Amino acid sequence: MSMRNLAAITVTAVLYLSFNQAVTAQSNSNTQTNTNVATIVTDLDHQWLAHARTRQTQFLHELFTDDFVEVLDGGQILTKAQLIGFIEASNTQMDVLDADEIQVSEVSPNVAILTDRTTIKGRFNGQDITAQSRVFRVFLKQHDKWRAAGAVLTRIVPGAK
Repeated sequence: MSMRNLAAITVTAVLYLSFNQAVTAQSNSNTQTNTNVATIVTDLDHQWLAHARTRQTQFLHELFTDDFVEVLDGGQILTKAQLIGFIEASNTQMDVLDADEIQVSEVSPNVAILTDRTTIKGRFNGQDITAQSRVFRVFLKQHDKWRAAGAVLTRIVPGAK
């Protein structure tokens, strides 16, 4: 092997290793950023439900974007004001409002998409509203603060997996 070939192989190896380290560092940085975002929006998901259950709607006014919408299982669309009004209504009683099976399925610098299974136990106008729903929530980063832009609920049929 000539010195020229050895030099070319060495330069190629150094460039490859340098590039690989840069990609790995960028990947680790993105993973850490995605993990941080996932932690933040997961915490917001829990706070959203806790404040809704206890009717502490000031937090929800701040959390929801101005054009927030929630699509209910039957297709009804609630605006920010309508959802907060429903939560504040004296004829709504929520004994349990919890989320589990939370997954942040996609994260970009300003958008996080979260899915969860939300369990509600309570009454509305005397009617039992106990149910489990698969919920798709969209969070947007606005002015360096994560806010909820919308949600879509699909009722889980008992016995379905």
